[in-house]
Amino acid sequence: MKMLPVAAIAALLIAAPAFAQNQAGANAPKYKFAVVDINYVFKNHPQFRDKLESMQGEVQQIENQLKQDAQQLMSVEQSRATFKPGSAEFKQADEQLATGKAQFELKKNKLQKGFLEKEAKAYYEAYGQVQNEIKRYAKHYGIGVVFRFNGEEPDPAIRQQILAGINKTVQYQDSIDITPDIIAMVKASYPGKENVAERTSGAGATR
Repeated sequence: MKMLPVAAIAALLIAAPAFAQNQAGANAPKYKFAVVDINYVFKNHPQFRDKLESMQGEVQQIENQLKQDAQQLMSVEQSRATFKPGSAEFKQADEQLATGKAQFELKKNKLQKGFLEKEAKAYYEAYGQVQNEIKRYAKHYGIGVVFRFNGEEPDPAIRQQILAGINKTVQYQDSIDITPDIIAMVKASYPGKENVAERTSGAGATR
């Protein structure tokens, strides 16, 4: 039998999907359907979290720029107050202030729009990756349907969370929660990150 070169074997191992099944989703192949906590997957998506953290610096830069522009407008407004209403100096300062405010709004809207578009792209890319991993997992185990659910326990002191728990689509699941498996597959494509501490799901699965 001809042996494959070491490099070829390594390439095959890297390309192979991580289908190590967690006990939380042990019954999913048997029942042919599963549930997944998308919100929890996003919280534990290392690449997505890194992008959001890096974007926090951009938010601070935007806030600093707008703060400086606002201070300049305040200086112009204070200067206008020293002039007599109706005078040439007052009119000039008034026009400068009106132009500055209009430019400030345009700049603020442009910066905010750019940031929101970048944030939306990060969500879209992460969601696409998660969907692909769910699809690969489902096909591998012959799972026909994967439902989205929320495994968080509601806070008994917060009315909104209690109502959200009452209105959950999935009220009970019997070891069909594939969330830990999907997180493992997502992390496998983004090595070098420490695993985030797992929690106990309110729907009955221990993650």
